[in-house]
Amino acid sequence: MSKKNKNRSGFTIVELIIAGSLFIIIISIASASFVESIKVQRQLSTLVDANNNTVQALEQIAREVRTGTDFEESTSNVLHFQNFKNEWVAYKLLDNSITKCVGSERECLSAPAARFIPITADNVSIEKLDFFYKGLDPAENWPVRVTIGTQVVSILEIDANLQTTISTRNLREDEE
Repeated sequence: MSKKNKNRSGFTIVELIIAGSLFIIIISIASASFVESIKVQRQLSTLVDANNNTVQALEQIAREVRTGTDFEESTSNVLHFQNFKNEWVAYKLLDNSITKCVGSERECLSAPAARFIPITADNVSIEKLDFFYKGLDPAENWPVRVTIGTQVVSILEIDANLQTTISTRNLREDEE
């Protein structure tokens, strides 16, 4: 019987414990990397959602600006003009959201904050909204160009700066 026991091969208990320990260490390292990659993916997804929402708001503003007129009352904090429906429109930053007011004549310039409706989502925080203008002087005879600069902060405190320039499609007629 002693010959039969010598021919049997297998692992000792010490070898099994060492192999099991190595397996657990490798799985722990892999799991930590997987958990970290999921965390990074969530952060990126949140930032992309915030950027997409802000880009949609900027595109909404751009559509109205392209056909807008009478930008003279606009400032670096408020974009105020008359849209193609002859409604007065104002965009400004209120409570970390891009907001819009639509009214008759120039009531949006002095409208209370309650008249302004947010056009960005609640999970998006706009820290900065600036408007820059070129071509406001009628003597220049150029279409008005509006540059909008924003700083977007997602819920995870990741921020991104977005900027776009829009030119109106309304050419001024020569005044003679």
